Amino acid sequence: MRKGFISLQDSTVSADLTVDALIAASLTYPTTDGSANQAIVTNGSGTLSFATVILNGGNISDLTNDSNFISNITGESIGDLSDVTITSGSNGDLLQYNGSAWVNVDVDTIMGAQNLDDLGDVTITSAATGDFLRYSGSAWVDSTIQDGDIAESAVTQHEGALSITESQITDLGTYQVTSEKGQANGYASLDGSGLVPSAQLPSYVDDVLEYANEASFPGTGETGKLYVDLSDNSVHRWTGSAYVNITDYSTPGHTHVAADITDFDTEVDNQIAAADIQDLNNVTNIGTSGQVLQTNGTSATFVTLDHDDISDFDTEVAAIADTQIAAASITDLTDVSSVGTTGQVLVSTGTGLAPQTLDHDDISDFDTEVNNLIGATTLDGLNDVTITSIASGELLQWNGSAWINQTLAELGIEETGHTHVADDITDFDTEVDNQIAAAVWDDLSDVAVSGATSGQQAKYNGTNWVNFTSAFDEEQANTTVASDAATSVYSQAAPSGGAFHVDYSIGNGTSIRTGTLMVVTDGTDVELTDYSTNKIGSEATEPEFSAAMSGVNCVVSVTDGGGYTVKKLVRRIG
Repeated sequence: MRKGFISLQDSTVSADLTVDALIAASLTYPTTDGSANQAIVTNGSGTLSFATVILNGGNISDLTNDSNFISNITGESIGDLSDVTITSGSNGDLLQYNGSAWVNVDVDTIMGAQNLDDLGDVTITSAATGDFLRYSGSAWVDSTIQDGDIAESAVTQHEGALSITESQITDLGTYQVTSEKGQANGYASLDGSGLVPSAQLPSYVDDVLEYANEASFPGTGETGKLYVDLSDNSVHRWTGSAYVNITDYSTPGHTHVAADITDFDTEVDNQIAAADIQDLNNVTNIGTSGQVLQTNGTSATFVTLDHDDISDFDTEVAAIADTQIAAASITDLTDVSSVGTTGQVLVSTGTGLAPQTLDHDDISDFDTEVNNLIGATTLDGLNDVTITSIASGELLQWNGSAWINQTLAELGIEETGHTHVADDITDFDTEVDNQIAAAVWDDLSDVAVSGATSGQQAKYNGTNWVNFTSAFDEEQANTTVASDAATSVYSQAAPSGGAFHVDYSIGNGTSIRTGTLMVVTDGTDVELTDYSTNKIGSEATEPEFSAAMSGVNCVVSVTDGGGYTVKKLVRRIG
């Protein structure tokens, strides 16, 4: 070191050097240290200083002298950008990328049209204030509003006064003026709750009284009033001594009398007028003049009655005898020839009555009735009779296991002319009883039983009596309807033809309705008629019942019944 300068020659210096200013290669260095992460920058005139710079991941807000870094930008234009090309720019131009650069284009080039008439499917001709666009079938054209353009249901509000003449209202005569509201021969008004004031209602409307529960009913009710139990929406009437539930058909022991059904007589008359006796499914024939309808327990048929068909014939005759002929005897009758002997009966001779001993030949239906009782139409059909090569005049003989046919010679009997009656056969009654005891119902010639089970019934199919299971239940469980969609409330396998009716009540806590559904089906088509008898409350859309076949099932459904509970009872099946 010489005179304060460091020699350019190779040298090793080990010392602390303190100077007030450092100038090297005409550059003046700062005399104090800068802040963390600052760097030495030049002012372009040879003076170096510490300054903040943007590091990787830094923010431009870190700069302390922004103007030194961002300068001369006011003299630049958007066209100076390398990917922008401006050619004769005009007011309102937009930038649009053409695939290689952003270029200026006018609005018409981008939008294709500036006016409504510029659109390809619009034709404007002499447009005037208030005109509308109307589609002509090929283009939208300017037009005024024409009669019939706006449907009555579409007009809900308008800006200014709307002038309508009486001639423009086609059904004006069906409306009433507001001055008639709440007046006699006018129409009812509504209060703030949307209800008709009680003063404008008929007196019987107030006959429906509501209570929190049945226990809250008056101790003594009034005839002609309805009492509603709000706890379950059931409706009751006062009989004069007690309250009777007239809506809950599921209540055990609940019954109705004809007086409870307002149109009972009319409906019964209509049903009777449209039917004849053969429409009953258990009547087998129409009969002939003078015959009466007689039942066998499962069906009925027309028969000619005799005194044996009258259960109390003898009793009644005896009573008449006791009171009218008293001490008289049969021979006192002018047309009786004699009293006869024990066991004889009086038989008409054409002019009077004479005693006669009857045998089976005198009973016109003896053979038929015996065959019906013993379950066979021929002797050989009995299970303990064996007929082999039968010949005229042969008799039956018991061989220890069966009755077999034998000739008189085989029996050791000489043929003589004689006849027999039932009384001549000592064990006739016993043997007939044995045959009857060994027979079953299916042994009858017009009965065809197949797989009979407990509870089945019999019906006549036109040829035979056959066993069957009823297609419908008597009682049905309550159904709670979840939505307004069609919901099944009753479904059962249906016969090829039949009819039934369902007593029902349907309620949702606010409204309740009772009635009867009359349903007929031929196994393919179904007809349903709803006879509603009572209703409380009102709904904008009331539930509707319908019926249809689904496979072999007859299904009764309810629509618009969301939130309702249906209580029902199948009362009669045809």
